[in-house]
Amino acid sequence: MLSKGTSGLGSKAKSSQVSQVTWNEPGTGLIWTKKTSASDVTQRQAADYCRNLSLEGSRDWRLPTILELDRLFDSSANEGRYEIKGEIELTSSFVWSSSQGDRKST
Repeated sequence: MLSKGTSGLGSKAKSSQVSQVTWNEPGTGLIWTKKTSASDVTQRQAADYCRNLSLEGSRDWRLPTILELDRLFDSSANEGRYEIKGEIELTSSFVWSSSQGDRKST
């Protein structure tokens, strides 16, 4: 899962066009890829992939922070199960973050 932009501080989506590969998170200005990349990579490899990615004319991709990821998961949707908000499809049971720590402690 990749994101671009600065959470809540501008860097808004360039247009309101619907994309086949990205999703604009309402209210934050973040743009996410709709599908996650390979799960068998290290955090460093994932970060390098983001830095080198060129997608829809943008090259400022990065790994999201734990807090940005936390906003995407809706724990109230189904008891004992997390639902993802937006149009994001996880291809793995985990995703990499640019920050360290347990999201429960944030």
